[in-house]
Amino acid sequence: IPNLPSGLDDIPYKVQLRARLDLAELYPAISRFLAAFSDKIRNRIKSVDGNARLRLTASGILRSRSPAAPEQYEVGIEPNGVGLAIRGAPTGLKVVRGSALVRPGHVTLNRMVVVSTDDAPGSATLSGDFEFLHPGLRLHDVKADLHQLPAQQWLPLLVDPEDVSARGPVGGDLLVNGDLRNKT
Repeated sequence: IPNLPSGLDDIPYKVQLRARLDLAELYPAISRFLAAFSDKIRNRIKSVDGNARLRLTASGILRSRSPAAPEQYEVGIEPNGVGLAIRGAPTGLKVVRGSALVRPGHVTLNRMVVVSTDDAPGSATLSGDFEFLHPGLRLHDVKADLHQLPAQQWLPLLVDPEDVSARGPVGGDLLVNGDLRNKT
C-alpha cells in the first residue's frame, strides 16, 4: 500500500460487496489465482466466460508494512451460464445453476449443474467440500450426480481407453472422500 501516512497503520477493516461479474474480462486474474493452487489445473483451462453474482464479506487489519489477504473472508458465487473450455475435453461445459462458497482454505459446491455447450445429452450436478492443504487437497462428500452422460466421450479423460472403455449413457451417483496430499 503506497504512501500510507504513519500512524494510520494496523487499521481494522470490514468490507461487504455485491457485484455481477463478467468472467471473460476477469479470466486473466482468475488464471493467476488458479496458478497458486496448480499449474496443471490452470493449463487445462482454455477459457472462461459468462456472468456470476458475487457476494463478498472480508475483515482484517490493514498493514502497510506487510500487505496481506484478509484474515477472514467469505465469497459466495452464483454462476449464470458460465462457460468453461477445457483442453482435451470433448466439448465445452456450462454451469447453469448452483452456487459456490469460498472461505480460507475451503471451497464448497452446492448443486452446481453442469451441461455441455454443444447441446449434447447429459448433465452432472456437483456438490461437496474441497479443503486446500499445503501441499494437496482433501475431499469431503464430493458428489457427482450423473444424468445420461455419454461414457465414450468422458471416460477417456479419467482412464486410459486401453485399460477400460465403455459406450452409452452413464447415470448415477459418484461419491468421493479422500486426502490427496503428497505423501513423501
